[in-house]
Amino acid sequence: MRIQFRSDYSSTYRGFSAKYSFIEFAPPTTIPPTIVTRSPREVLNDEVSLAKKKLVDWFLGLRRKGTQTKKWGHELPRIAVALFLADQDIFHTGNRTMYDMNYELTIQLLSKLQG
Repeated sequence: MRIQFRSDYSSTYRGFSAKYSFIEFAPPTTIPPTIVTRSPREVLNDEVSLAKKKLVDWFLGLRRKGTQTKKWGHELPRIAVALFLADQDIFHTGNRTMYDMNYELTIQLLSKLQG
């Protein structure tokens, strides 16, 4: 905030003398770079991104460690759809999660076709 000083004024009233100083506070002409204005849409997008990241982390934490099969359980198709909707990058080539899910979905499909 910019402060402008004005000159001192003095006055006399009934024999008393007083001296006054006036200070004027002028609003800044530009928004300081430390203050960032964000639209509600940007704030919402950040909140949605954070919620998606938490969802993906939660789903990835559901898998069982150390087993080759049944790592995801019987809810794997629903988990796969939820992960795809939350973050499509999980299913790009080279991602270990995609290979694990693909393998387990294939085994589940073959076991249902067999029996």
